[in-house]
Amino acid sequence: MKPIFVIIILFVLFLLVVFLIEIFRRKGSEKKSATNDSDSEKTNSSQISSESECCGQHAVCERDARLLSATQAIEYYDDEELDVFQGISSDVYSDLQIEAFEEILHTMQAKDIPGWLRSLQLRSIQLPDNLKDEVMMLMEDVK
Repeated sequence: MKPIFVIIILFVLFLLVVFLIEIFRRKGSEKKSATNDSDSEKTNSSQISSESECCGQHAVCERDARLLSATQAIEYYDDEELDVFQGISSDVYSDLQIEAFEEILHTMQAKDIPGWLRSLQLRSIQLPDNLKDEVMMLMEDVK
């Protein structure tokens, strides 16, 4: 055999071995990932079941937000100033604070409202009670 053919055959065999190693490595990491996912789901579900209170808005349910927070990065809708409202209950906002939410709500497109609500939930910011009905009506218009 000519040396060039031997080199080509060895190179092809090398690529085949690398390919097989990569396949086995991925299968192993998928099994580990599946095990870790099931463990984290059990942990999340125990946390969720202990807090059975839901905000009443399907798009921003706290239980969904907890699951999303593990998999989604927080997206801001030019509303970074709302971060100061973290942890404040939805029924104690002042009129001035509600106006801050209203200003952002009225400047965004209706199709962005569900994402904005998810962003608020992921950031532990509760939508003021006074705006919940309006938000639901705006979201209905999108459908």
